[in-house]
Amino acid sequence: MSEFLPDTSGSAFGLAVLGSAEGADESRRLQASAEILLGKAFVALGCGDQERADRLVARALALPFDDHEQVHPAWWAAHTFLDSLLAHEVETSPDEEHAWLDAAGAVLPPQQGAGGRALRGVLGTLTDTVELTAGENRRCRELSRGVTEDVWWDAPAADVTAEAVLDVLRVTDAYVAALRSIDG
Repeated sequence: MSEFLPDTSGSAFGLAVLGSAEGADESRRLQASAEILLGKAFVALGCGDQERADRLVARALALPFDDHEQVHPAWWAAHTFLDSLLAHEVETSPDEEHAWLDAAGAVLPPQQGAGGRALRGVLGTLTDTVELTAGENRRCRELSRGVTEDVWWDAPAADVTAEAVLDVLRVTDAYVAALRSIDG
């Protein structure tokens, strides 16, 4: 400690500050681990290897709860995987092309589980986070049915299951397939 700054590491303020930095570091480690495991699970699903996907998702769910972010890393990573994919598609698509939105529209009708809620949540939040045309905004609102990412983040612990995480990965895979079929 500097002679000009008091040693606050033992005080409540110091513990909170130090705990936040340490918590953020641990949070990043947990998130990175979950992302790696779910990325591999996504590839396994794409190759038709359900057993491997199940094992990888189970390993991701075995990671400890992230106290810093107040979310399970596997839950966070599954949603972020889908969110990042959609955000990338929105940001890289030409202004007059809406394949990213058409693909979401093609995937959503049969999706009622966690994957469908995650996709609706991403679409419901895109209207606030990305610059969209009035038509894209309206269509996102229609497809999201009023669901936002808050539904995902505020889910009860009982919803954080292997099947829910796998469902998000399956919907992500279906979204990628729909994009490919639209793009030809």
